[in-house]
Amino acid sequence: MKINELKESCIAVENVYLDKEAVKTEEKSIFESNFDFSDKEILVTGNTMAGISLWLARQWNCRVTGIDSDYYKIEIGEIVKTKHKTRNVKFEQRDVLLQPITEKYDYIIINDLVEGLPLQIFEALLRKLSNALKPNGSIIIEFKPKRSRKPDHDKSGIWNRTKSIFHLNAHSTQNQTEDFSDQYTQLNQDKIMIISRRSGLKLSKRITRSSLDQFAIFRNANLSRGIFKPFVTKEYLVVSKKEVAVQKQVKRRIAAVI
Repeated sequence: MKINELKESCIAVENVYLDKEAVKTEEKSIFESNFDFSDKEILVTGNTMAGISLWLARQWNCRVTGIDSDYYKIEIGEIVKTKHKTRNVKFEQRDVLLQPITEKYDYIIINDLVEGLPLQIFEALLRKLSNALKPNGSIIIEFKPKRSRKPDHDKSGIWNRTKSIFHLNAHSTQNQTEDFSDQYTQLNQDKIMIISRRSGLKLSKRITRSSLDQFAIFRNANLSRGIFKPFVTKEYLVVSKKEVAVQKQVKRRIAAVI
């Protein structure tokens, strides 16, 4: 990466970190309205990992780890972290599928990454990340419910380094001849939930954003079904270990009744 490109990337990350521009505003609003990350251990992975990791560390008294297989994203995060002397965040170069995570986290955030992965790679990723959850931990999956395509270049670094391992995957069969590069398909809640269940996870919360949110009547409505489904622009699915998810659902129902 050339110096000018590095500077531009650092400015972009810094803008997310310091709220200098209206970038990632929706995601930040979702986090502030629905989660309390105080005193939590948080793992962040995805295409905008560095900016969100730094912002979370600044916004809450939490400990954040940002990971990516791309060295330059780690370097950019470290530069901005050093410049602003942010202490409660660290960055690690790591390919999750090839380097298992041994630490445990309260929250794992998959940020702007899901729609760029084939479903089978996403399933392998989710299985690895679920093993890094604390007993009451949750994974926050951010995705855009629209047809994805294979990226022009692999922003995450996961595709090129891991596509071959699926020929050895225990869940694959010998007569499976599909080309994984063709498995970019319509990503929606149903497919993600099927993959989550196979990974021992259950939906504990769902947050939907749509182009109709500008109208007060739709702002807190679930528009993921029926005629309003095409208006959905982004979804946040919170999945937890099955027993934990059930407990959280019961608590929310009790709170709603009381």
